This record gives sequence, C-alpha cells and structure tokens, in this order.
Amino acid sequence: MRVAIYTELQQLDQRLSALAQARDALLAQLAERDQLQTWRQRVDELTRALKGERAHSTDLQWELEEVELRLAALDEQERDGPSDPLVAREMAVLRERRAQLEEQVLTHLERIGELERQLAEVERKVRDATAAWAAREPHLQAELERISRELEALQAQRQQVAARLSPDALALYDDLQRRHRGTALAPIRHRQCGICRARLPAAVFDLLAAPDPLVRCPRCGRVLYLPSEPSDATPS
Repeated sequence: MRVAIYTELQQLDQRLSALAQARDALLAQLAERDQLQTWRQRVDELTRALKGERAHSTDLQWELEEVELRLAALDEQERDGPSDPLVAREMAVLRERRAQLEEQVLTHLERIGELERQLAEVERKVRDATAAWAAREPHLQAELERISRELEALQAQRQQVAARLSPDALALYDDLQRRHRGTALAPIRHRQCGICRARLPAAVFDLLAAPDPLVRCPRCGRVLYLPSEPSDATPS
C-alpha cells in the first residue's frame, strides 16, 4: 500500500514540477515588461541629453555669431583708418576664440547626431515591444492564471495523498525525492534496480513478498517495486 501511495505521490510531484517550470517560464516572459520600462526610461534619458546638447550648441552658435560680427566690425575699422595695435591684438584673440567655438560647435553637432540615432533606435524598440506585448500579455496572463489554479488543486490533492502515510514513511519519501531529483521509486527489471542497474539479491524478492513491503535498493536507496508486467523481474 505504501508503495502505491509513493507512486501516486511521485506522479503528482512530477506534474507539480512540470507546472512549476511552465509557471516560471511564463513569469520570465512577463518580466519582459521590465525591459520595456527600461527602454522607456532610456528614451527619457536620451531626450533630456539631446535637449541639453541642442541648448548648449545654440549658445555656442550665438556666441560664434557675436564673435563674427565683432571681427567684421574691427576688420572694417582697420580698413578705414590707420592700424591700431590694440585692435590687432583683439582681432587675434577673437580669431582664436572663433576657432575654438567652431570646433566646439562641430563636436556638439556630432554628439547631437549620435544621440538622435540612439533615440530613434530605442524609440523603435519601444514601439515594437509595446505592440508585441499588447498582443501577448492577455494570453500569458490567462495561461499563468490557469497554471496557478492547477498548481493549487494539485498541491491540495498531494496533501490528501500524503496524509495517508505515516510521518516516517512520508519523511523517507520526501528525502528520496530531494536526493534523487524526483525519482524516489525504482522498478525492478531483469532482477536489477531499474535506475542504478544494481543486481538484486534473492533476499530482496523475499522481502517484496511480505505484506505492504517497503524495500530499498541496496545501492541507490530508492524504494523498489515490481512493474505491472514482471515477466523477468522475480527469480525463477
């Protein structure tokens, strides 16, 4: 009887494990919402950075225009009158500043171009992911709810089955399940343990003939049972 209960428990545990894996896979897919939120945050960051670069670029261009206007005025002054050392010095300073500003404006324009490229790429990802998510989320949520209900029902069923075992027998089963990754039982095939292939002595079959036997493989420790078609499981 205990082996039959173990068999029922193991079948339930295998179903529970498969459902838990399916649930975890669904949760991983639902976690894609976090990636979508990350992309949206990235859009905000790039938008702010682009706004700042454009504002700075505008300021530099205004300053550059002022320098150009001042240089034009000084150049006209030099042509109309005698050469002034102070004017010549100021023009030299302005020309140097103009070169610096032109280089800075060019650098900012390159940054603006790169930010615009990045922003367009991330916005495309957000659009694509939002559309795909809108189509997938209802199905994923419905499937997650179905699996959660089935898990809850199976867990309740397992508790009922486990209650039919003594505490010691249940503890043994749970320990074997943990140690052997979900295979607490082993069928007997060709007078061997069907899992670890250990050759079973005749005494094992004598023990199996007793009422409600709980016989373990001498090598792997799993609980042995005779399959439903034991053509060559028992000794002749």
